[in-house]
Amino acid sequence: MGGFNEDFFIDAIDIEWCSRAWGTGWSVWLGDGITMTHRLGKGVIHLPFGLRLTDQPPERLYTYFRNQIVMLRLPYVSAAWKLRFIASLPARCFIYGVRYRFAGPVITAISLGIIDGLLNRLGSRPAHTRSHPRPLSSGRV
Repeated sequence: MGGFNEDFFIDAIDIEWCSRAWGTGWSVWLGDGITMTHRLGKGVIHLPFGLRLTDQPPERLYTYFRNQIVMLRLPYVSAAWKLRFIASLPARCFIYGVRYRFAGPVITAISLGIIDGLLNRLGSRPAHTRSHPRPLSSGRV
């Protein structure tokens, strides 16, 4: 099964690993009595009906959208997870756009994250910080 997929760099590493574990017959357990201080992004965006979305800066929006798109093609990620993400994708893009008043860096990060995800471009260097394209990943995904 292996360790974490380092090509994912920062976002969805745990989801990808758990999906891989479930796909090979392992169980994944949650230790809900364990305290872990952890801060995601810049806080939380509170939505109607008690829904919440992590408030992320552009560089994290890039890796979030890129990695979620890449996970759509992984055979061991559940169909339910894939459908839920696909169904929520337009709303997530819109909510982040509104949250940041459709600022250029946010629209660029989301757009390039989706494009790089579709092209299977992974790694630690976000596309919106590059001055020239880099080759596709090693194909380990």
